[in-house]
Amino acid sequence: MSGRSRLSSRHSPGVALVFRFLDQQDVRASLAAHRPRLLAAGSAMIGRGLLGLAAPFFMGRAIDVIVSREGTAPLTRYVILLVVFAASTAVCQWWMRWLWIGWSRHAELRMRDETFNHLLHLPLPFFHRSRTGDLMSRLTSDVEAIRMGYGPGVMHCVHPIVMTSGALVLMLSTSPQLSLIAMTPLVFLFFTMKAILPTIHQRALRVQERQADLSTRAQESFSGARVVKAFAREDHEEERFSDLSRAFLKDNLAHARRRGLFQCLIEFFGGLGSLVLFVFAGHMVIAGTLTIGAYVAFMGYLNLLIWPMIALGWTLALFKRAEAAQERISALRDEPAETGGDHDPATTDVRGGIEIDHLTFRYPNTDRVALEDISITVPAGSMLGIVGATASGKTTLVNLIQRLYDPPPGTIRLDGTDIASLAVHRLRGALAVVPQESFLFSDSIADNIAFGRDDADRDAIESATQTSCLDADLDAFPRGLETVVGERGVTLSGGQRQRTAIARAVLKDAPVLVLDDALSAVDTETEQRILSRLRPHLGTRTSIVVSHRLSAVQDADQIIVLENGRIVERGDHSSLLDADGIYARLWRLQREQEELDHL
Repeated sequence: MSGRSRLSSRHSPGVALVFRFLDQQDVRASLAAHRPRLLAAGSAMIGRGLLGLAAPFFMGRAIDVIVSREGTAPLTRYVILLVVFAASTAVCQWWMRWLWIGWSRHAELRMRDETFNHLLHLPLPFFHRSRTGDLMSRLTSDVEAIRMGYGPGVMHCVHPIVMTSGALVLMLSTSPQLSLIAMTPLVFLFFTMKAILPTIHQRALRVQERQADLSTRAQESFSGARVVKAFAREDHEEERFSDLSRAFLKDNLAHARRRGLFQCLIEFFGGLGSLVLFVFAGHMVIAGTLTIGAYVAFMGYLNLLIWPMIALGWTLALFKRAEAAQERISALRDEPAETGGDHDPATTDVRGGIEIDHLTFRYPNTDRVALEDISITVPAGSMLGIVGATASGKTTLVNLIQRLYDPPPGTIRLDGTDIASLAVHRLRGALAVVPQESFLFSDSIADNIAFGRDDADRDAIESATQTSCLDADLDAFPRGLETVVGERGVTLSGGQRQRTAIARAVLKDAPVLVLDDALSAVDTETEQRILSRLRPHLGTRTSIVVSHRLSAVQDADQIIVLENGRIVERGDHSSLLDADGIYARLWRLQREQEELDHL
């Protein structure tokens, strides 16, 4: 734990929040970039607090002038001073809000961007165990709650503290006895606050979690709209969302009740102090030991104490909610990003030779071995075919080559270099992968194809569509390549999504091309047409083709058959047929099925 973190654990909610907030690199950068602005904002806060003391002081003097009938000149002077100080207070108020709140917006932007950037660099297993709605909630409502804490929250703490300190000094200079009487109820308020604030924090954290649950539920319902409609489960989804909404309402109301109780106690003790003060001060005025003007000024100073106490209730509630949000953001940013080696070769220098040496792998937190003693050598420019039944380990092997999961050190090498020592972005930059599930963004077809290359021109995009056989479907789209697809490409058929993903991989023009069952949604004829168009593109590139359809790998230089995570057969198409094993049996079954389909 850092020194700053240890300090934060011993301080009040606001101070703790500020310490944790300042611990973040992006916030420190924002502070450094806006230092003159923040110094000016701090000066405006202090000025606002000091100038706020002028009104009770001059009001008390003006009343004493009226009571003593000293004339209009002194009264006019005090009135003018009141106006001048009120105008100055207003200017400081505007200035501090514009500078401080403006900076808090910039810091919010930087925090959200840095958190999103950190999310992008987290390993794939993190996203498997995380809910999309929860991550969205952290990027939106949690970041906003933190901004409210260090923005309006800090601002409404600084100038009231200055004002309160000045008011206490002026009260003591007016009457130490009355000051002691007025402050007694506030001591009880302090101990009451210590008892209530922890429950406010717990409720605030619960509210943030409920909001994340709502976001997750809505996101899943919208993403799974096709399934919901197919099973006519609209009412069921509505009921589940309604249950979460009611739970969210319940926690919000509980949080509001505690905040309301906190606010009521502040006003009660503040009012009690005013009542007690009125009784004692009234006796002093009657006895002639205190002037009416001094009493009015003293009451003004007391009100300056009560108002910050009321504001304190609001700001502490902000701090508690911000603290809860900060815990969630900090937990997210404490997640370790993907680690990569320091070897950073240029992608153009990669030849594409892949060696897998006695690879055994099991997924984290499981006992089942996903791959066992896998050894393969794929020379640069050659083609490897991988076949096998469902859950035999095909996709796991492809994921390990991409380092979506970390393989054991030394078990996978690219051009003789352990991929664990390669920078992750360089390793993946050398691979063009078409995954089993062809994900498309809510953008145009052209932009989806060009996703892997910033410098792609129109001719290159059209050439990639021809290679993937997507060009035959473009005329059916309303705007051709500029047609915007729905979320995850839902407006396209499965085959069109796969061909778009293939075009994206072709356009990337990487040294290694990986097709992970990327032709499963197209018919056999289209598959053969795509493969024939891909052959000139492959050239000297290394290619890895994973398929349950053996016709997709029959031209591979070598083919491996996986079963329960082990290689049970290997060779080229002819030698595997001659061996008359699993591969040959699958080949005969698929040929018979194709003949039946043509009848």
